[in-house]
Amino acid sequence: MDRLARNLALALCSVCLGCPGRSRGEEAFQSPVLVTRDAVADRDMQLARQAAAEGRRSEAIARLEGFLVEHAGDPLVPVAHLELGYLYTQQGDWPLAEQHLDRVATEDTSMLEGLGFYRGILRSRQGRHREAVELLEPFLGRSVGRTSTSDGLNALATSAQATSAEIPLNYVPGLRALDALVEEQPKQRKAHGERAATWIGSAPEEPLNAALNRLPNQGAMWPLVMEQLIRMAFERGEMVRVRALASELQGVTGRIPQGLRDMVARASAIGAPDPRVIGVILPLTGRARAVGNGALQALMLGVDHLDPGSDMPTLHQLEGLQLVVRDDGGDPQRAAHAVEELTHVHRAIAIIGPVVGDAATAAGKRAEGLGIPILPLSAALPSPENGLQGFPADESRVFPFFHNASTEIRDLLRTEGLKEAGTFAVVHPDNEYGARWASALEVELGKPVQRVSYGSETTAFESVAQQVAALNTDVLFFADRWQKAVLIAPALRAAGIASVDRSRLGRAPTAPPSPLATPRSGAGADLEPVRSMQFVLPSVAFPGRILGSNARYFNGAIFSVPFHGELPADEAASMFVQVYEQRHGTPPDIFAAYAHDALTVLRRALERGGIRSRDELAARLRGIRVQTVGATGGFRPSGTPWAATRVYRLQGTEFIPSSVPNGPNR
Repeated sequence: MDRLARNLALALCSVCLGCPGRSRGEEAFQSPVLVTRDAVADRDMQLARQAAAEGRRSEAIARLEGFLVEHAGDPLVPVAHLELGYLYTQQGDWPLAEQHLDRVATEDTSMLEGLGFYRGILRSRQGRHREAVELLEPFLGRSVGRTSTSDGLNALATSAQATSAEIPLNYVPGLRALDALVEEQPKQRKAHGERAATWIGSAPEEPLNAALNRLPNQGAMWPLVMEQLIRMAFERGEMVRVRALASELQGVTGRIPQGLRDMVARASAIGAPDPRVIGVILPLTGRARAVGNGALQALMLGVDHLDPGSDMPTLHQLEGLQLVVRDDGGDPQRAAHAVEELTHVHRAIAIIGPVVGDAATAAGKRAEGLGIPILPLSAALPSPENGLQGFPADESRVFPFFHNASTEIRDLLRTEGLKEAGTFAVVHPDNEYGARWASALEVELGKPVQRVSYGSETTAFESVAQQVAALNTDVLFFADRWQKAVLIAPALRAAGIASVDRSRLGRAPTAPPSPLATPRSGAGADLEPVRSMQFVLPSVAFPGRILGSNARYFNGAIFSVPFHGELPADEAASMFVQVYEQRHGTPPDIFAAYAHDALTVLRRALERGGIRSRDELAARLRGIRVQTVGATGGFRPSGTPWAATRVYRLQGTEFIPSSVPNGPNR
């Protein structure tokens, strides 16, 4: 009777689906323990299982079907159905397999979780791959069954591969399953590796990165994924990433595969630039050619004349300095290709340009991948701090000269305590630029501002002026071009609103809204103002030094001026403007000024000596302070300009420099 009384643990002997998961201590699934006291039933079940284990599938099926007839009420009936479901799945008789697996659920609900594993194998064989992955993935690294481990892993890998084009994240469980298969079947390592390599070769990068983080680096799949990521980085020209990934791969495996050695060698060679070579990418043809040629002329001037503020022995150290110029025509693809050529072929230490926004963005992204510092001259290129995709905020290789709305507003608000001036309003077009500028003003102030918007094509501003007159505000920002500002200001004057220099008046309270003033004369276009506001105009609204009759509408107004040839900020800027005009017959624009400044900053960084790599140059550029003809003054440790703009007040017809704290050029 002892045999009849013993417990028969037939709960699908503990086998781990994915041994790497087991080694990480993942939760094990405990199969239910079923008990029989019938010695004959015990014997019949053992004989059936032995036949199945020895590959005598027909005999095993016959014995199990007989068991269900002869021992219909035995506790082991659910096990017989489970075994039959698995055997019929292997045999390809899916309706019968489905029928027996369905019976397991009705016979013993305690086996439902383990049942999902065998259903997953069946779903994979049926081609219902999405269901198969959902059923099998939870069992990775968990004890679920007996000799079916390899079948489950194969089913999961097959179904994950079949669905990965539609569901890229299925690369993760699929590769984990293949990793476990190699551990279960070490003699088939090569076959499983070839299967994985074919699949990985068509994978997008994102799921491969996700898989890399989930795979054990001592497994068989991790090196294959790493090798493919190296190929992808090389094809995109991201040599910094190639070197980093190759170093990590070699650190783990102790070797670089033969097929990758040339790539890694080329990536390493690219890391040795010539510190005498600076690349230049400008639009010398196409619609922006005038701007590009002006910037090139400023660069040539910078090569011929050392910056006046330098007291270092730069002549002999930098007399071999070379500029290698490429024309991108304003085209993004040509700009990106130029970055590659300047980096690979000419071994440039850094790049100046491009000018056109799309070209600058494409070149900046490629420069990031190649690890070469680039100083774009584009007013349309957002800075890394704005979160432009592909431009990391920390340790970026992109050093933009042009400001964005936030940094310009920040400098304007620091002017003589403007931020504490009281209430603010902004007039702006109802387009992206206007909305962005108004939103940035609110962010920098830390409070809402009153907004008055108008259509982008508006030319009559009487209603806008009336809306502004109804506001109780101390400071009025104009977020539009000069051509619109000179139409808005007279309309404001007609509504009784005039510009005032608040630095002279102090914090006088704003008068409440009042009726229109009476005309000074019969013309009716110039009324005696009854309210005063501090006008503030961004750099796009700067007209130049000569305002003519329009000056009266902006007396005391604050203007943002990053650079203008008629308003040189100091002796160095005056000398640059004078020499440029003498040589080329026209005053330099802001692009020419920033091109000259880019060369000045690079020269100052390089003339200190010791620069042997682009990484070292990028590190030196962060935090560098240089006397520049434009507003920037070098770069903060974040890689953004020290200053976005210079600030001037209009007094009469003269622009008078205003103080902005912390500016390196002041």
